[in-house]
Amino acid sequence: MEPSQERFIDSDLKVFWRKHTRGPLKGSLAAASLAGNTAIATFSEKKVMLAAITETQAVVPIPAGYRAAAVREVGASGEAREPRHCADGSDLVLWMKPSDGRVDHYEIDLVRG
Repeated sequence: MEPSQERFIDSDLKVFWRKHTRGPLKGSLAAASLAGNTAIATFSEKKVMLAAITETQAVVPIPAGYRAAAVREVGASGEAREPRHCADGSDLVLWMKPSDGRVDHYEIDLVRG
């Protein structure tokens, strides 16, 4: 997060996002609520980090010019496994479990191309 990022918050619709305003990800999401506010994601040049509050299916927008190289579900003790996911055009659909103890978070490694 940085102060120069474009921000959008609609408390009535419960929508939140921030966008990069400079660098290679300019115009792409920096952070967003996903899946009807059941998940949150942050985006950098190398990685998307996600967490969920309930079991959900999130559509994760992959920044233009990038692709998902690896997808991981990271457990509370640091162990990682590949979760259920699939490509949907330029997006990635990720089936998520709540980040409530057994699952700590999810990671999507990004590479150009």
